[in-house]
Amino acid sequence: MRSLLSPMIAPVFLGFLLFATPARQCGADEIPIAAIDHQGPVDFQKEVLPILRKNCLACHNSTDAEGDLILETPEAMLTGGAEGPAIVKGNGAESYMLQLAAHQVEPVMPPEDNGVEAGNLTSEELGILKLWIDQGAEGSVMSGADVTFEQLPAGINPVYGLALSDDGQTLAASRANQIFLYHLPSQRELGRLTDPALIEQGIYQNPGVAHLDLVQSIAFSPDRNWLASGGYRNVKLWRRQPIGVDKDIDLGAPVLSFAASRDGARIAALLQSGQIKMVATETGEVVGELGPVPDAKTLALSTDGSMLAVASESRLEWWNVNESPTQQVSAELEGGVRQLEWFQAGSQLVVAGNDHVLRLVEAMPAEGDQPAAFNIKQTFTGHQAEVTAVRTWAEGGGLASSDASGQIIRWNLENASPLQKMDHGAPVRSLAVAADQQRLMSFGDTQTSRCWNLENGKAVLQKDGDFQLDVVAQHAKFGGDLSNRLVELAKQDLDAAQKQKTAEEENEKKAKEALTKSTEDQTAKKKAADDTGKAKADADAVLVASQSKLKELETGIAAAEKTRVESEAREKELAASTTQMEKELADKMAMLTKLKEELVSTQKMRQEAVAKKQELEKTMPTVQQEVKTSEEQAKKAGEAAQKASDELVASDRALMGAKRTAERAAESVARATEQIPVREKQVAAAEEVQKERQAEATEAQSAFQQQRAAYTAARFLPETHVALTLTGAKLTAWSISTGVPMFSEALPNECLPQVVSDAQGYAWLASDKRLHRVRVTEGWSLARTIGSVKGESPFSDRVTALDFSPDGQTLAAGGGVPSRSGEILLLNVEDGRVLSKVADPHSDVVLCLRFSPDGESLASAATDRFMKTFEVATGKLIRGFEGHTHHVQGVAWSADGRTLATSGSDQVIKVWNALTGDQLRTIQGFGKELTGVSFLGLSREVAASGGDRQVYLKNVDNGGNVRQMGGFPDYVYCVDASFDGNIIVGAGQDSVVRVWQRDGKVVVEFAPPTTP
Repeated sequence: MRSLLSPMIAPVFLGFLLFATPARQCGADEIPIAAIDHQGPVDFQKEVLPILRKNCLACHNSTDAEGDLILETPEAMLTGGAEGPAIVKGNGAESYMLQLAAHQVEPVMPPEDNGVEAGNLTSEELGILKLWIDQGAEGSVMSGADVTFEQLPAGINPVYGLALSDDGQTLAASRANQIFLYHLPSQRELGRLTDPALIEQGIYQNPGVAHLDLVQSIAFSPDRNWLASGGYRNVKLWRRQPIGVDKDIDLGAPVLSFAASRDGARIAALLQSGQIKMVATETGEVVGELGPVPDAKTLALSTDGSMLAVASESRLEWWNVNESPTQQVSAELEGGVRQLEWFQAGSQLVVAGNDHVLRLVEAMPAEGDQPAAFNIKQTFTGHQAEVTAVRTWAEGGGLASSDASGQIIRWNLENASPLQKMDHGAPVRSLAVAADQQRLMSFGDTQTSRCWNLENGKAVLQKDGDFQLDVVAQHAKFGGDLSNRLVELAKQDLDAAQKQKTAEEENEKKAKEALTKSTEDQTAKKKAADDTGKAKADADAVLVASQSKLKELETGIAAAEKTRVESEAREKELAASTTQMEKELADKMAMLTKLKEELVSTQKMRQEAVAKKQELEKTMPTVQQEVKTSEEQAKKAGEAAQKASDELVASDRALMGAKRTAERAAESVARATEQIPVREKQVAAAEEVQKERQAEATEAQSAFQQQRAAYTAARFLPETHVALTLTGAKLTAWSISTGVPMFSEALPNECLPQVVSDAQGYAWLASDKRLHRVRVTEGWSLARTIGSVKGESPFSDRVTALDFSPDGQTLAAGGGVPSRSGEILLLNVEDGRVLSKVADPHSDVVLCLRFSPDGESLASAATDRFMKTFEVATGKLIRGFEGHTHHVQGVAWSADGRTLATSGSDQVIKVWNALTGDQLRTIQGFGKELTGVSFLGLSREVAASGGDRQVYLKNVDNGGNVRQMGGFPDYVYCVDASFDGNIIVGAGQDSVVRVWQRDGKVVVEFAPPTTP
């Protein structure tokens, strides 16, 4: 199941090399490089790589390649990074990496305050590095080759992994490198798993060791036949060995009845011929014979095996079998004989007669002419029906009997009266008493069992029916309830799809209406733009004409002004000349006359220019007003045209948007329409599964409720609290202390309605001519180891996550190299083959894996703060779930496969929609890291374990606290739950495995062993 990061991930290696700016000489702080006296070549794996791991690889690895430099292999160093090769093969002095590490050039490595606490290389380390480069920088990395394991120190026993079998019967817990198995119903430890190879290697001397190092992950297959455990670079698959026939002894004739001594050393078997054979259980050999005894039907062997009682319908014979068999007494008994049970070792016998009376008899030896006879010491009356079973205990200190009416009587031995009466409720066929004499179990018709407290005669527990069929019925009911939910969800999906289709059709209708309106608006806007454009053009034409007229006036005025100025200047010049010439000689008169004429003409031109200017100036305000008016009209027309143009552009855009909206609406309608038959098929498929599951549930319940065979025999195992019962060809083991069945197995043949046990803990049964020795404890043996701590292995480092597929055929294994990579492999359970490897699933160690309920997807949680889901068939990433701010330590699917819950070192539970990847809720309020999470049955509740010494039950829909289950003095590392969520288990640093009912009531606590 779940395993925790902090105590189990290997320490992160520190790094130091960064290649950056061009180097310069350092001087005083240079670290001297020691001259190394070394025999033979420097071993890269053993001598160089540890230096790099300690000081370099945290920054210069394949994941975090600072300066594009990787220092994991010689090849990577020769390739180099941003500044070129890190080393020069055969020349350590010229190798840039060595220069930086020796502080010969800058930037020195490691830099101060580097954040990973990397320290400077020592002179000796620099010397080893230089010598290795000088020798040619040869070598390679062999994974696991330098790992040496020693025996783990005593006292390391926190529980890092828990796994509860699907049927709720078996619990596995890893403590250090040991795996403990517990039977939950009987609250017993079943033992510890042992890898024989570890004992053979001599690291450990005693069995009970599963791995060389800490077991960080364990998981049961759905059918409980396989248990997987993860260690360093390997996974071990353990196969369950069910109870079954261990040895057969052929007695040569059909067996009528058999009995064992209380110590189980001998069995006496009555054959159909009347002959009796004595069998030593330790060897299985026939060690004696006696008889034949005519008409014999049953027999009983004394506690010490020295005396044998053989009975017919009415006659009882008493044999001494210690040496040569000798018949001591043979006599008729009043009331006949139906049941025999030794009361005291070799001296007294309880005989149940045909008259419903119990008689305590003892043999009277022959005296004189009187033959040996039986003396009736006590008579026990009280049964009103046929006596079906008699049991004694404590060497005659206790006596109980049962009858066909269901009555059980515990007798007062002082006065032969009933001490306690108990009503089984159905005909009783057999009784078993615990070794501590605190509990009695009765077994009867229709597979009914009752456990009684002998102190008060009260029933502790009653069970009716085959418990395996009961488990099957419970699973079938769970499957039926789940199928009902899936049908309901499928119908909800169909209803949502139909509503979506209706909504999309309404959206499409609105989009079409908007498109029509937008088209009309665009047409109007285009006409308005055309009209305002014509008005603007007319206004522009008027403005141009006005401006042209104004320009002509301005040109005329300028020309007239120029003429005026020129004339005025000329006038002054001529006047001056005239005055001068008037003063000159008369001969200049002719010229003066001419100048005067020119002056008169010029004056006239000036006067005309002034008049022209005045005339033009009079029209100037009118033209200027015309221009101003034209400009205003042109401006207004331009603004109107711009507005119309803008509105047209907006209308065009609106029209295009309306078209796209209408197109998308049509596409959405098409998609929604396409979903309807898909959802209808899903509903039909879910309903078909529902019918199958309901039929299975009905069939399973019917099989459980139908007329059941009787428990025909019962016997408790010496020195244990385990009873065995026989029902035809099925043997069942029971916990007498709790009254619950432990396990049940079918036998090859239907057996006689008797069962006995021996001192070695085996059960003995009989069928036809044979006695069968039956191993009655489940065993677990190592089937295979996938990978190796040294040499070839599909795993790069510790296997920290395991999970079986729902069909039990595939095992998902996860792990990776801390701070460098994560890995996920899918393995074939039957033969251990690697089926596939997910490519680059995470950038750091995978801590938890969980198959989806349908087995088609795999969810992974990792220290890179991501939870992801992958397709099992292809290994393709479905989606990544990002939101945790620290390691994601646990992940769980809801039973319907639609919700995922994750627990993280950021002290929150996050709830996700598994189908869309949406984060639905963050549940906060925890004091420390959350190490594991598990959904409870069909509910919307999860159980979560954490560092604040609690197991929490939370509602994922509202984040509410359901309850807390404590008792832990320290971290809780893992949590698991039964398939229906009614049993919850948690464990952690204190090594105690705690089991609760869902209501928070403690069921049992399994403490660690007191000695290593």
